[in-house]
Amino acid sequence: MVHNSSRTLFKNFCDMLGIKQNLTANYHPQSNMTERVNRTLKPLIAIYAQQRPNSWDNEIQKLAFAIRTPVNDTTGETPAFMMFGRDPRGPLDLLIGETTEEAQPTTSEHRQIQEYKKNLINNLRWAYNIVKEHSEIEKIKQKENYDQHTTQRQYNEGDLV
Repeated sequence: MVHNSSRTLFKNFCDMLGIKQNLTANYHPQSNMTERVNRTLKPLIAIYAQQRPNSWDNEIQKLAFAIRTPVNDTTGETPAFMMFGRDPRGPLDLLIGETTEEAQPTTSEHRQIQEYKKNLINNLRWAYNIVKEHSEIEKIKQKENYDQHTTQRQYNEGDLV
């Protein structure tokens, strides 16, 4: 049972971030997006498990790829793009090469979407480069710190290690 003070604290937190809290029924796909996704995933995983009982868990990445790559009717984008800022290249892309669809926008709205995607990709690339640079600097600092507190040991044949 949740104490009233915890409930009030969480309500204040949601209000501060502009989050509208909605309560939904458990296991009710019509009102809960998580349950809606589970309604899609459960039969697919069941098919994998039935057809490959000993290795279905090794196939999950293929299933995830199949779910992440088709264009969503509502958003007009793939879930992969919405999550990662880029569309993954699949086996078919490797066989036929890049599509020219992106190079020829047909409507003003489509051009705006393509421009937004281009800007998003550039921003993600920029952020990635900053993180990579920062990571390299931190890696050097961590190595220096490790080296300061570590002594190199000499081992001879027959020593217990």
